[in-house]
Amino acid sequence: MTTAGITFFQVISFVTTMISLAMVIVSIRKDPSIHYASIPMAVLLLHQFIFYAILLLDKSGIDLIQSIRFTNWSSILRWHTSVTIFTIIMAKIFYSKTMKLR
Repeated sequence: MTTAGITFFQVISFVTTMISLAMVIVSIRKDPSIHYASIPMAVLLLHQFIFYAILLLDKSGIDLIQSIRFTNWSSILRWHTSVTIFTIIMAKIFYSKTMKLR
């Protein structure tokens, strides 16, 4: 753990999320045929970015949102991840012929 209770993995998760979000945004611009996957991923990564940004600020002593429960929010984020993966898989299965996916 580093100062203010911030863990190494939280920082790494935040940085990885920022890099991934930037990569998804670039992929949306370069290859419109993968919008079925890149848009849900961008929404998920934005959710993750906001979660880790507020968590790290909170652990640094900056309370942006009073009485927030990070345990509940973390569970919602994991659920959002599962729903996003499910949505991408279903979109690929059902729309692969119309979208000419590989």
